[in-house]
Amino acid sequence: MNIAVCVKAISTNIAFPNVVTGESYCLNPYDMFSLKEVIDLKKSYPDIQVTCLCMGPPAASETLTRCIAMGADAAIHLNDISFAGSDTFATSLILSAAFMKLSGIDLIVCGSRSSDGETGQIVYQLAERLSLQCFANVKKINSIENTTIKFEKVKDNVINIYQAELPIIISFNDFCSTITSVGLLNLKRARKKNIQVWTKDDLTLDKSNCGIMGSKTKVLKTTTTIKEKDAVVLNGTDQEIAVKINSLIRERLG
Repeated sequence: MNIAVCVKAISTNIAFPNVVTGESYCLNPYDMFSLKEVIDLKKSYPDIQVTCLCMGPPAASETLTRCIAMGADAAIHLNDISFAGSDTFATSLILSAAFMKLSGIDLIVCGSRSSDGETGQIVYQLAERLSLQCFANVKKINSIENTTIKFEKVKDNVINIYQAELPIIISFNDFCSTITSVGLLNLKRARKKNIQVWTKDDLTLDKSNCGIMGSKTKVLKTTTTIKEKDAVVLNGTDQEIAVKINSLIRERLG
């Protein structure tokens, strides 16, 4: 059985702002959760082959290396200058072309969204482009038998059990709150594996349909809405600090 996992390399500062790693990019926390779920599934189904697909700049290749170190069998890097600036419309076109070239995929797995975009649109657009049934907010895959898959899906805080015929596309609803550590030996082995790089020519795509030219979304302006606040340091005994806090609250409330 062949499972493909869509992953995205995002800025480490965005995903884990309070963690110092020394790496510019890391695996999107939502995709990391999805990949871990699929790799855990391999323990029960050894014949599963996991391929990770990532569209991104050259530096994203290290993220794919870590995916292999985590347990993925293969990785494909969609890298072309014409892909830069793609919105979800253009991204789903590029990814769908990659899946058509890859072929033989029984299950496509996505994270619910990316921490740097938060749109959550890719899984639905891919399903539409590939004419696949789409199931979002999946909590857990329970079993796979021949061409039938059973999984748990969350809706309105209620867990429902579904059964579907493969191939389908799903997205998990959860994410990882910490960076998954990878053993040095596994990482060393992963670096010896060849990561395929596909360009627009490999996918027979016209550059006018990729990147900024192929995007339907146009960013006209960006603004920063986070306002810095003054910090107040309170010194003294617990009782004195409590009195000061009470005084500040009364002052702010007028």
